[in-house]
Amino acid sequence: MNPETDVDILIRGGTLLTMSEAMEIVHDPVIGIRDGRILFIARPGEPAFPVRAGETIDASHSIVMPGLINCHTHAAMTCFRGIADDLSLMDWLNNYIFPAEAKHVNREMVHAGSLLAIAEMILSGTTTFSDGYFYESSVARAALEAGMRAVTAQGFIDSPGAGKDALPGNVRIAEKFIEKWLRKSPLVIPALFCHSPYACSPETLRSIKEVARQAKVPYIIHLSETRDEVKIIRERHGVSPVMHLEKTGVLDEATIAVHCVWPDDREIDLLAERGVKVSHNPESNMKLASGVAPVPDMLRRGVTVGLGTDAPATTTWTCSRRWARRPDSTRSGGWIPPSWTPRQSSKWPPGKARESSAWPIRSDRSSPANAPTSSSSTRGNPTSPPFTTAIRSSSTPRAEPTCRRSSSTEKSS
Repeated sequence: MNPETDVDILIRGGTLLTMSEAMEIVHDPVIGIRDGRILFIARPGEPAFPVRAGETIDASHSIVMPGLINCHTHAAMTCFRGIADDLSLMDWLNNYIFPAEAKHVNREMVHAGSLLAIAEMILSGTTTFSDGYFYESSVARAALEAGMRAVTAQGFIDSPGAGKDALPGNVRIAEKFIEKWLRKSPLVIPALFCHSPYACSPETLRSIKEVARQAKVPYIIHLSETRDEVKIIRERHGVSPVMHLEKTGVLDEATIAVHCVWPDDREIDLLAERGVKVSHNPESNMKLASGVAPVPDMLRRGVTVGLGTDAPATTTWTCSRRWARRPDSTRSGGWIPPSWTPRQSSKWPPGKARESSAWPIRSDRSSPANAPTSSSSTRGNPTSPPFTTAIRSSSTPRAEPTCRRSSSTEKSS
């Protein structure tokens, strides 16, 4: 008689979207999770073996899938939701957001706003978010309290009149933040965030990027978001925003460029050559009338593109469920481009494990004392996703399975 297999969580039933290269679908699976990793995926009709589970989730009439990743947000700005609408980016920033931040932003506000944003993201099936703001340790603490994965990027912006004397202080803040959070928890990845080429001097861009390089952490920046930005950078530096960052030396595979609405073909090729990742934020771009990002062109030229919500103040939303329906907001005449697939948006960043979860989490869970009986074709090496939950579906179409075995600035911290 085979010994029982112990798992922490057993998920039974529903429809599993593996998001593998073949986009495999498994109906009525049994999924075993142990120590935060998928141990096996069993299919109907395979030989049964005994399993003892600490918790069993009934996913009947639900979808089980990798968790969504929000590639860019400013979570604490839930507190500024609805503060100003129907404005251009520069008007919105300079006359509303920057003054509000100067007056209201502190550690407590950032923590509370982040907790609200995290709750909204969890409801939408988002299990990881990439954040950039001030007092970013408060965001990291909120993520840990909620048990959510986060890339938390301490923000930097040059204050009006700030000169080179501020650089050493910014560098110390960046180093201190990374030292505090690097390898502290598997849920938190520290990063550094320079707001934009127009809000940070070349010296700030370079010095913060050097700290990020030394620590091998991500470097995040808003880039080529609006025509106004392109005009400002050309007037200041004689080149476009993308070429300015190239001259500054901050473009590489650890750089995440947010928006990228106005790059030309040459600049897209440069982003691909440098390995820069792009976060596409369609709802924010629409609300601020920033333009339509050339996502199909970027994908065709080899740029890795992920989806983000941006700040709740620029979209009113932090949940991925809404913007996941809006990839049509790309430069393609309003139709969903064939180059954009659900698998692409779920697999960013490349090479990283993806959480397996979804929205909303079911509450009808049971934890039987006795082990259920299961079947398996996926035993041996456990796969990665650390979380698996289920999402409700009003109707789950049935189809023949096509599956093979799966294996698996001082507003500082």
